[in-house]
Amino acid sequence: MLKSGSEGVSLIELLIGLAVLGMLTMMAVPAYTTWINNTYIRNAAEAVQRGLQIARSEALKRNARVEFRLQLDSGWVVGCVPPGGAICPQDIEARQAGEGVRNIAMTIAPAGATTLTFNGLGQVVPNADASATIAQVDVDSSMLSAADSRELRVPISLAGMVRTCDPNVSSPDPRHC
Repeated sequence: MLKSGSEGVSLIELLIGLAVLGMLTMMAVPAYTTWINNTYIRNAAEAVQRGLQIARSEALKRNARVEFRLQLDSGWVVGCVPPGGAICPQDIEARQAGEGVRNIAMTIAPAGATTLTFNGLGQVVPNADASATIAQVDVDSSMLSAADSRELRVPISLAGMVRTCDPNVSSPDPRHC
């Protein structure tokens, strides 16, 4: 049997509990925001890597020149060069710009490059329009400080190999670029 006066929680105890919960929430919000923005960086880098891998595999599968055209905010289009109708269409697959990512800053090397072409052997070849070929894509957040941001890089070798790496970790870490 309970004694009288020991039933439930007093108003002061409830207010103290809510104040502690509020303080813990306020301390967690900045870390959560950083984590979400770093997730957007990872999503954008993986989207670019996926598009490049699709372009390379389509070039191998079709034994044709296939190009990867990068748009802002991690959107891309994969298509044949020159298009060959149903056998090799101009647009094989596409990803909408900004899909699943926000506040992303992409830096493409060399500057101004937007296209990369693979031949039927999966190797990088000069673009049909003689424009600069994408060599790497750096993905960062426009909302985070340099200390909080986890920048990622997608380098492309001349042999057509594509991977995602972290330029800020030191060697011998396998994530190192």
